[in-house]
Amino acid sequence: MYVLVPFLMLLAMADPGAALAAGDALPHLDGEYLTGEGARIPEDALGKVTLLVMGFSYGSRKVVEEWKTAFDQGAAGAPKVGSMELMMIGPSNRLNRLYVLEGMKHGTTKSDLRSVVVVFGPVEEWRSRVNYQALSEAYAVLIDRRGVVRGLYHGNPRGDGRSSVERAVRLAKQLSRQP
Repeated sequence: MYVLVPFLMLLAMADPGAALAAGDALPHLDGEYLTGEGARIPEDALGKVTLLVMGFSYGSRKVVEEWKTAFDQGAAGAPKVGSMELMMIGPSNRLNRLYVLEGMKHGTTKSDLRSVVVVFGPVEEWRSRVNYQALSEAYAVLIDRRGVVRGLYHGNPRGDGRSSVERAVRLAKQLSRQP
């Protein structure tokens, strides 16, 4: 009991939106795939190295898609490597949920419906976690097979973020070869 009380006190003081760093376990995130199924991250990604590319505005969607495409092309052929788009909508849009989901489906191929997750939740916490700076940028988190953060990236893959995509691909390939 004496050990449990200090542990619970520390847990209560922990900042829920503290910045992520390599070696951290990725905090749990609930969302919805464009297929309509519930999404649980990182649980749904366990077993493969996954790049989670986040966007926090409608204007970031194209950059998020470009990040995912560039990463997928670079990591093509690597065993157990994948990626997901996470569109961070926020709780204020819950009433428009069907409208948002239907609108996003129209711009997504059927084969990608299960790799796009819409999050109607803790946007502010996640902005802090990925060191959010600009609406038009994509924020990417590379997790290993156990859901542990291995890399954090941001930017535009056609500009300043190109080298970040290349670093993410190299690390993902390296991690995919580990037992």
